[in-house]
Amino acid sequence: MKLSLAEVGTLFEYKNILPDTQINNIRIDSREIKKDDIFVAIKGENFDGHDFINEAFNNGALAVITEKNFELDKNLENQKFVFVVEDSILALQKIAKFYKSKFQAKVIAITGSVGKSTVKEMLASIFSQKFNIIKTQKNFNGQTGVPMTVFNLTDKTQFMICEVGVSKPGEMKKLAEILKPNYIIINNIGVSHIGNFGNIKNIVNEKFDILYFSEKYKIFVNFDNLEIINYINNNKENNLKIENFKFFGFDSKCDYKAENVSLLDNKTEFTFITKNYKALISLPYVGMHFVYNALAALSVAVELEVHIDDIKNGISNFKKLAMRQDIIKMPNFIIIDDSYNSSPDSIRAALNIFKNIKSDGENIFVMGDILELGNYSQNIHFELGKFIAHSNIDFLITVGNETKFTCESVKISGSKLNFKHFDNNQEIINFLCEFLKDRKGDKILVKGSRGMKTDEIVKELKNKFNNNNNNYEKN
Repeated sequence: MKLSLAEVGTLFEYKNILPDTQINNIRIDSREIKKDDIFVAIKGENFDGHDFINEAFNNGALAVITEKNFELDKNLENQKFVFVVEDSILALQKIAKFYKSKFQAKVIAITGSVGKSTVKEMLASIFSQKFNIIKTQKNFNGQTGVPMTVFNLTDKTQFMICEVGVSKPGEMKKLAEILKPNYIIINNIGVSHIGNFGNIKNIVNEKFDILYFSEKYKIFVNFDNLEIINYINNNKENNLKIENFKFFGFDSKCDYKAENVSLLDNKTEFTFITKNYKALISLPYVGMHFVYNALAALSVAVELEVHIDDIKNGISNFKKLAMRQDIIKMPNFIIIDDSYNSSPDSIRAALNIFKNIKSDGENIFVMGDILELGNYSQNIHFELGKFIAHSNIDFLITVGNETKFTCESVKISGSKLNFKHFDNNQEIINFLCEFLKDRKGDKILVKGSRGMKTDEIVKELKNKFNNNNNNYEKN
């Protein structure tokens, strides 16, 4: 890592003279600490990093950043370096901003309500064909995740592909100040986290705050997303550099377009159209939403003059992250594990996957609450019930407090859709284990917000029905 203890001391106005010792890494998990790391103690939802400061020192930490006083383990022989700050997360971001300034790598930042991780993985697969890149690991895209991505920069890095997520007002500007991105994707804007933002207008404004600290940038936006286009039309007079915008979608006005989409058994194909050429693109997963994600990634790649052969090879081999529409073929049925997270838009997209998986049984949708919708939650869940009632599913199974409104909507819709509500995941597991034991050919889509832990349902179904042989395939 291209950072010294003395530089960190200067950032936090440490009064004593510090050695010019090179730091190995910056970490927020005491279990990962190695010799000459700096440990930043952060208070999270489940754990307080301050409780593990002594453990970090024992594991070899050179210094710690802490928000409060603590007692060092008496068994520690040498005095350790301690930086006391008002806010550990802001301190982490301050270091990241300084560290980022040391490098010349171009930054591609991806934000939006859904699909960020998929676009990031697509871009990384394309750009790694020819460039030295780093990317956001897993979905570490927030107030601590973005800094941790920055700390992976080296002098060899040509592109940093960074997923940027926010869940509260004011978060985007903090991350934008660190990244100062050169290329920006706003993939879409929906109602995710609307409970924290109050209304959709505030969500849109927050997403566009990613431009706040970038003087020279090119931004790629979804022309088919109404909220994005309304924002642009309403802000053309507010120093919005419209000449820096590139549009992707299906509309003829787009700079980058898709036509002739084919959703096949195990892949998606479409014609990609630029001002200079047309190309057949093949994606290794099924779904219209993958086309939009691909258009975002392809647009950036073309603008940066990546050769079409590298583009096609990279995007045809990208790997999506786990629990995002994983198709798991069990002996007698198919599980579609989309349990990582949920939103109204991603539910609508996920339900379409049933059309493209052939089987002889019924389509079963296991739905957990969508969280962080605030006062909009009841209405959003109710409206989803209207959509689900006339979709291509046969049996709706719900869990949580908010999905009760989804069931109520289905009930009064006049649809013949069967539905059943449960209070917790274990009740669903018990029901499905009994329900599925004498059936064949069913498809079971499992989806819910991360806090609903619907992945527990997938895990137990796999354990129960794999014949103790791991006799299933995962696509």
